[in-house]
Amino acid sequence: MGVHVSEAWARCAAAKLDLESECVRIANDEVPPGAYTANSHSELLKLPSDERCRLLASFNSNSTITSLELSHTGIDVPAARVLASLLSGRNTALTALNIERNHISSEGIVLLSLMLAKNSTLRVLKLAYQQVTISSAAELQIAEQLERNTTLLKLTIDLRQVRARELCDKWLMRNAALRRQQLKATVKADVDRAAVEAPGAGVAEVGGGTEGEDGGSGPPACAVGNWAPANAGRTAVS
Repeated sequence: MGVHVSEAWARCAAAKLDLESECVRIANDEVPPGAYTANSHSELLKLPSDERCRLLASFNSNSTITSLELSHTGIDVPAARVLASLLSGRNTALTALNIERNHISSEGIVLLSLMLAKNSTLRVLKLAYQQVTISSAAELQIAEQLERNTTLLKLTIDLRQVRARELCDKWLMRNAALRRQQLKATVKADVDRAAVEAPGAGVAEVGGGTEGEDGGSGPPACAVGNWAPANAGRTAVS
């Protein structure tokens, strides 16, 4: 589904689609549902910060895009503020956000961390490889705010502080355990309902279930503690 978006940006580059029309299409659910993929897109990189923010703000009213892929697209602090705002409020469709390899400073990381305390739908958040160094205070902020979020399953971020890494690991492991419990309860409820509707059909075994990183069914893909300790070679570039 990301192919459709790439084609849209290709048309934009050819002057066949302007930014205003793309904003309207996003806001009115006229783009293909699922993933909106614009990683490393040159046209998005060239947009002035205010126009990039206008494009992101159009996702406020979108209800069909579940994954937003914006790695290396010039996302800065104003854009991070827009994303934090929409994920703290009206948008409840997004379950995955990739904004790696951008220019999000400590201020932007703090804004996104405060969003985590209010959001209950995001399962994947990718913040690694920012082109600016994140402060120790910002590292601790996102680790501490993660305690107030019980639904995020995967986080990628460059953390130098041992304490911040330990806290993120702790809360992501808790969230994964909660999710397994929810899946198990859902399966049991389905089995009980089926038994009532079809008495004498036998007893089904209830398992814990697994899920993919976006919250769907499938093999385990919750990369608990998936960030970059300094000794792993993934540190923020100053």
